[in-house]
Amino acid sequence: MANYTTPIRESDHENEVKNNFDFNAANLACRVRIKLLKSIEDGHMLQAQRNRFKVKLLKHKLKRCSYEDSDVDMTNKRSLLRRRSFEPYELETIVGRITKHEEDHAKNIASLKGKLKRAR
Repeated sequence: MANYTTPIRESDHENEVKNNFDFNAANLACRVRIKLLKSIEDGHMLQAQRNRFKVKLLKHKLKRCSYEDSDVDMTNKRSLLRRRSFEPYELETIVGRITKHEEDHAKNIASLKGKLKRAR
């Protein structure tokens, strides 16, 4: 069994250690503990990776919201009239709806900022 080779091409020393492994209770307990610690470490790494993804996602949403804010100033009546996309009598209704939308948007941005702080 000394000439045993693995398909992964491990070093001779690793092969020798595996072939001469003493399967007593202490070694088996140590092996189980090492596997447990590796799984815990992997779990922490996955959690950190998820948190980084959440932070990136929240930053992206925040940037998108701020971009949408600066895209077109719909509250400016003169710019709406210059575009002639709305009749003057429709402006009051539209501006009223827009201010309600801006309030909701401000709440949304505040909640995103709070989530971003908690995720970090």
